[in-house]
Amino acid sequence: MQGLSILLLIVAVVIIIINLMINLGNILKISTYCVQTNTLNQYWGAWFKSGVSGRALISSIIGFVLALIVFFIVAPIVLIRRTLLNKKVKESVANGLFFDYSNVNVQPDENATFFTNINKLGLDPTEFKVYGDVKLDVMMIIGTLSKACQDKGIEIAYKVMEDVKLKNSQIAKIPVLIEMNNQKYPLYLIYNDQQKNQYYKVGSQLEQSGYKDCLYFSVNQF
Repeated sequence: MQGLSILLLIVAVVIIIINLMINLGNILKISTYCVQTNTLNQYWGAWFKSGVSGRALISSIIGFVLALIVFFIVAPIVLIRRTLLNKKVKESVANGLFFDYSNVNVQPDENATFFTNINKLGLDPTEFKVYGDVKLDVMMIIGTLSKACQDKGIEIAYKVMEDVKLKNSQIAKIPVLIEMNNQKYPLYLIYNDQQKNQYYKVGSQLEQSGYKDCLYFSVNQF
């Protein structure tokens, strides 16, 4: 009986450690973005979207405690950087090194679809519905692309908010980075003219840094 109790304790500790690692990895990615962009606007919104699940209550509680601790560490860093590096960050945003989706306000028509150059991947043409919510749009786009690749027997993988080093040593944060046929493709969601200009600027830098194609999903036609 004592052996069973020890085994259950070990299992519980392992589960807690795994949850800590998963939550900490997610929170660190969000925190890094906040520090790099000198804003806390998306910290809690991004965490609630990615770290809270009604089916994983214990994990959500652990994640909240970690997120709260990290927030109080990150907040003063962001405030100091905002004061000292505000001009540099604005230049980075203007050049497309960071895309800020916190103020996206799109109310698409029921039948609205994205304009896209996804045909560069050689997949069959399809329509991608616009929902106006960045996370939902990304999920639906990735889901559709994954299904199209599966039908053709092609492996596809993706990462979100991935840091990429450019040829000029600057760092660009890619909203979605797709890997397919041993090639990596930066993918951007574009909801307004400012983001379109950002896309053009960072696209040329990515091309010079070895990325063959830069993909986009835009609510307006280019």
